Amino acid sequence: MDLWNIIILLYFIIYVPVIILVILLENKDPASTILWLLVVICLPIIGLIFYFYGGKRYSTVKIRLKMFKKKYRQKREKLIFEQQRLLKNNFYNKNDQVAGILNTALHGGFPYSTNNKTNILIDGKDTFYEIIKELKKAKHHIHIEMHILKFESEIGKEIKQVLIDKAKDGVKIRIVYDGIVTQIKNKDKKDLKKAKIEIKALYPWHISLLKSRINHRTHRKIIIIDGNIGFTGGINVGDEYIHGRPELGKWHDVHLKIEGNAVYTIQTIFLSTWFFLTKQLITGKEYFPQQKIIGNELVSVVASGPDYKIPNIHFAYFNIITSAKNYLYIMVPYFTPDKAILTALITAAMKGIDVRVILPRTGDTLFVWPAARTNFGKLLKAGIKIYYYNGFTHGKVLLTRNIISIGSCNIEPRGFFNDFEMNAMIFNNPEKEKQMKELFERDFKNSKEVILTEFKKRPLMMKLKESLCRLFYPFL
Repeated sequence: MDLWNIIILLYFIIYVPVIILVILLENKDPASTILWLLVVICLPIIGLIFYFYGGKRYSTVKIRLKMFKKKYRQKREKLIFEQQRLLKNNFYNKNDQVAGILNTALHGGFPYSTNNKTNILIDGKDTFYEIIKELKKAKHHIHIEMHILKFESEIGKEIKQVLIDKAKDGVKIRIVYDGIVTQIKNKDKKDLKKAKIEIKALYPWHISLLKSRINHRTHRKIIIIDGNIGFTGGINVGDEYIHGRPELGKWHDVHLKIEGNAVYTIQTIFLSTWFFLTKQLITGKEYFPQQKIIGNELVSVVASGPDYKIPNIHFAYFNIITSAKNYLYIMVPYFTPDKAILTALITAAMKGIDVRVILPRTGDTLFVWPAARTNFGKLLKAGIKIYYYNGFTHGKVLLTRNIISIGSCNIEPRGFFNDFEMNAMIFNNPEKEKQMKELFERDFKNSKEVILTEFKKRPLMMKLKESLCRLFYPFL
């Protein structure tokens, strides 16, 4: 028996059964499982590499549980237990829509709070103005976690200088950025380190390749100032968030400023990531200060990613959609819903809910935008209205009666199951609901509605491209 025959024999006796067993035990969606089985069997070496880096979902260490000392964890668990009891005994009778979402978040380990004040920020100019204003007021610490951090941009240079100035004043600054999407220049790193600003990359190229973490990116946009103020939403640090991009047009985004008790959760999420990267256990009243009575807004902050056992934001979106009242408005740049979310959207529309989705007029990715259009026919037939915004909508917003969700997570498998994400939900706030509804109404007028009869007439080659891109759904 020659060498090639031995290799082929070993391939079918050892490789194929082992890889089938590994993939089956992942218990993925059946369609995804079948696709990966075909890839790794038909492409023995290349397929295995693809699966190793893109198909296997790795759960990192239990970051959140290791983050706090026992007394902090016990205090948090006691709070969650008390809130679950309160929801069961009292709140369900008043508003089961909101209570159900809060209870689901509690099961994921995220308590809600009422001593909060929020400020919804529209587009980059106003958002950066507010961020820089608050950064300049920092007294003790500044924490930043960003998907894209362009210190070479004009706004990046301004923020960098503010951070250096605050560091010179004795403010402790910690920065986490995505190690693949963001490549900080050596000069900027030297300037920051010289000012004693700590900066860490989450899964840079060499670690991503060695440990097969290339499919897990931090997509969060977090800024925390003195444990009292937190920012989250869709805006990274870059000039495009102010001026847009020529090929995409005007950049439209939504961000959120939070003051009050909900900042505790944002701080917990950041410090969990920091502990994972540095093994530095940071606790203390300086980072979790006693909050002043600042407002009465009900807020729940939830996070998801490989550092959590369950896809918390996926559950939150599903709950919001299925419990929507009267209307459901959605704004996202990337819209490739999995089967559960797609079914929930169609069911909501069939119940008579006014479901509308605003998307960019053109996408900035090769596969996601064409793949998204493969669902349009089903959605339009169900009565869901889809709009192409005259520009690039980058906000991640769900709005229905009594509920507003703003954060970093798109409606796509990557955001739900792979990346590190964070969203904030505001409940029972007529003033903020009115503000967001007026924003959507303006955006509808600045958009072109997709008409089913016209959509069906798109060229055959476009339909074929969309269907081919859909095959990459498990990767998107």
